[in-house]
Amino acid sequence: MHIPKTGGTTLRLLLELQVSAEEIYPFRNTTEAKGLVRQELVSGHFPYWYCQKIDKTFEDAFKITILRDPVERYLSFLRAKKKADINFPDLESVLKLRLKPHNKYLDCLIDNALCRYLSANPLLEGESLLESAKQTLQSLDCVIFFDTFAKDVVELFNRLGIDLDKKNIPKINATEKEPISAQLLDQIKQLNQLDIKLYEYAKKHVQKNNNEYELRKKSFENILETTSEVDYTFNLPLNGTGWTYRENTNVKPVKHSFYRWVMDQPAYIYFSLEEGSDYDLDFSAHCLTKEVLPRVSVNGKEIEILKLNSKSFSLYHGKIPKDCITSAPMEIAFYSTKAFQYRDVYPSQHNRNHPPLSFAINRIQISKKE
Repeated sequence: MHIPKTGGTTLRLLLELQVSAEEIYPFRNTTEAKGLVRQELVSGHFPYWYCQKIDKTFEDAFKITILRDPVERYLSFLRAKKKADINFPDLESVLKLRLKPHNKYLDCLIDNALCRYLSANPLLEGESLLESAKQTLQSLDCVIFFDTFAKDVVELFNRLGIDLDKKNIPKINATEKEPISAQLLDQIKQLNQLDIKLYEYAKKHVQKNNNEYELRKKSFENILETTSEVDYTFNLPLNGTGWTYRENTNVKPVKHSFYRWVMDQPAYIYFSLEEGSDYDLDFSAHCLTKEVLPRVSVNGKEIEILKLNSKSFSLYHGKIPKDCITSAPMEIAFYSTKAFQYRDVYPSQHNRNHPPLSFAINRIQISKKE
């Protein structure tokens, strides 16, 4: 249950690496969610009461949420919207949206959002709303706190049977703090009094659980097998680090619509290849600008990459010499010396708060040379 501006996008990215696209309830908010849940991973801006409505087996689900200091959460939302829209000169102008009916930000600009997302009844207000949220907290399998995010996420993944290094936890949709007036700070506190009480309660009373859940399924194990031929598309789980979350394009005639971005740091993927032969590497990539040149290294050694055509997702080719192949899984790194803010390249997509990006990949093929 992703309460806005609590680090949920980062957690969703890490969880989505473990499962295939068909195992994810794909919609991100209650206005777009359609149908009952039948997938393994549900992630989005779904309140507790709404999850009960769309998931017949919700009581048996492994339930996770993230809590953040309510004032900091609210400020982070104001900063994100100011950053994304030139029509907002300051944080106060974003806050005024509360008074405008039917504005496009109203669903996310929520007073006492922690309580409202965790309540079992959307009609509750005041102390009844607070008490309902407290009861929900006690029923959750995992409560992550934003101020101990990395430690809590590593502990969660241990319970999911997955090794995770803190250094592989990315920062997605983060905003930089800025000076605020005492008047604005006091106003935010007044608007979120119930959340402040809930957060104080959670810090003192939420107990850490030790129950476990098996998230990875056969679809993940299949990509770990040693092979002489790889045909990997991003609808599959991802054995790697440093990628953005999975996205989908409807651009025609792109055959494989799922893709992930390489950011301003290398993105790694691991395959186990049979030893003793040279391999061809082919991948399809869309560069954010013409200045971006995809580069690849295999087990730390850079290989030459050639661009074979020019399409929405162009084909690139390289050769992996047999002396790079090891018995351990091979580390293939994709990177570029150039990266750009998405919103600077596509101003009409101003709500995209990715870190700097370089190129997107939708298919990786590796084949043994005869």
